[in-house]
Amino acid sequence: MVDGVLRGFVSRAEELLQSQERMAGLLEAVVAVAEDLSLDAVLERVVESACRLLHARYGALGVIGDDRALSHFITVGIDEELAHRIGPLPTGHGVLGLLISEPRPLRLHDLRRHPESYGFPANHPP
Repeated sequence: MVDGVLRGFVSRAEELLQSQERMAGLLEAVVAVAEDLSLDAVLERVVESACRLLHARYGALGVIGDDRALSHFITVGIDEELAHRIGPLPTGHGVLGLLISEPRPLRLHDLRRHPESYGFPANHPP
């Protein structure tokens, strides 16, 4: 019985620590976003903060303009050499085009297997 109580206490303490870490990360992201308010700098910090919070190696954020096309596309985790090997930035076709025409969350295990998948260069990160 004491073991069960202790396990429950340890489990709750771990949950509290994880919540505290997430809140600290969110606060850090809010402060970082406010440092330089130019659009490109803010977008890049948003993507960097999201990558940090999710422990993601790569991140990207597209902004849809008035013409329903991408006006900005920000990437994180891709150096100049890899960007050169990947080639031109996306233009809004395939799954990205689907998200532009039907803006709702879409979770995919493998983006390349979606029926709308289009234009992934050979050197694109997994």
